[in-house]
Amino acid sequence: MTSLILYSIPLAIYALIVKWKNKAEWHDIAQRLGLTVGKKPYYWWALGFAVAGVAFSWAVWYILPENVKNEQSIAMSRFSGKKLTIANVIALIVFGMIETGL
Repeated sequence: MTSLILYSIPLAIYALIVKWKNKAEWHDIAQRLGLTVGKKPYYWWALGFAVAGVAFSWAVWYILPENVKNEQSIAMSRFSGKKLTIANVIALIVFGMIETGL
């Protein structure tokens, strides 16, 4: 989550400066930054690849030896051995898709 906040700071500064200096609308600023809505087929493709990626990652996780899973140097070690709860799944999604994605 820290990475998301840190990477959002320059974006927010840019948006505020453009808003203040050019009196631009928020919609125009978002469009300048590439924050636009895509076409529907691409969302289906993204969903399909996301499901495939999760399935592949899950399969690889079960193949790994226990000593590798518990190693503190790998990114997913903080989730190892925890129960499958909604809070843990949300934390895992935030970490996997947002923090590491940026």
